[in-house]
Amino acid sequence: MRSVTTEWQGKIYHLLYNGRAMFAARDALGDQGIIAALTQPGASGMQATVQAFCILAEQGELVRRMDGHARGSIPDADDVAARIMPDELIELQQAVVNAVMRGYHRDQPEEEIDLGLAELQKKTE
Repeated sequence: MRSVTTEWQGKIYHLLYNGRAMFAARDALGDQGIIAALTQPGASGMQATVQAFCILAEQGELVRRMDGHARGSIPDADDVAARIMPDELIELQQAVVNAVMRGYHRDQPEEEIDLGLAELQKKTE
């Protein structure tokens, strides 16, 4: 699982940007994109951060449960919005951005394999 682990107010959350999170974020935040929504000035940026954090934390927790891990907590957007302190906002934004980047990351092999060369080497052996 390509999640980002973050701690907020004493609890550990695993933020996962998977397909379901991508479309849930688009439904909640609009077509502008999750990163653009986070960087809006004022209350709209804060609300977007809270919503994105909760969506990604929910997906991370659900996948962890499917993988057999012990139940963790799923944050509620109203609770997070009421409890978040101004200095924590940037930390949550950074965690969400890191999770989105990790979600789009594609694992690549260490070196490229030339299938034609491999086949030729088999024939010459």
